[in-house]
Formats: sequence, C-alpha cells, structure tokens
Amino acid sequence: MRVVIRNRVHAAIKAFYGASILLHPALDRATVHAKEKRLYDAIRGLEKFAGIHPKARVMKSWVDAGYYELIVEDFHFGYSIEQTSRGESIVVVQDAVHSLLNHD
Repeated sequence: MRVVIRNRVHAAIKAFYGASILLHPALDRATVHAKEKRLYDAIRGLEKFAGIHPKARVMKSWVDAGYYELIVEDFHFGYSIEQTSRGESIVVVQDAVHSLLNHD
C-alpha cells in the first residue's frame, strides 16, 4: 500500500523537535535527525504492516474517526486505510502527537 502523510504530521514532528532543541541544550541536531529518520522509516513501514496496529484508544478525535494508531519514539500517529477512486488501498497518516502532549 502507498503511504500518504498529511502536512499536519510533518508540522507536528518539526514543531516538537524544534521546541525540544530549545528546551534541552544537550539535544543536538544529529540526535534529532536520527530520531526523525526512525519516525519516517516506521511510517513508511505502514506500507507493508498497516493492518497489524490497533485502533486508536486515547485521542477521542482519532477514536471517533476510526483511526489506527502507530507508536514510535514516543510519537503517536493516527492513520486510516482508504480506497482511492481507482480502488487502490492507501494508508493516510492523518495526525501525530508526542506522548507528552497526547490528550484531546
């Protein structure tokens, strides 16, 4: 399945790590880059393993939308499995939030 990542997901990752670098002087760009790489590698892994993750249970908006939830590096990703007009199944990563901010 093809994976589509919404802009709000990229923005959530960038905002969290941007703030983290400012708040934690010991956190360097190389460490952040490695963490971001692991996040995006895991998201790309949904291409093959989208169906193995549980439905979202904490974020009410995700539960209401019927999203599945992937948790990596303390980030929670809400995603759906959708069909295109051509009948292709795709994974759409709809939202992301770090566990420290995980509330609805």
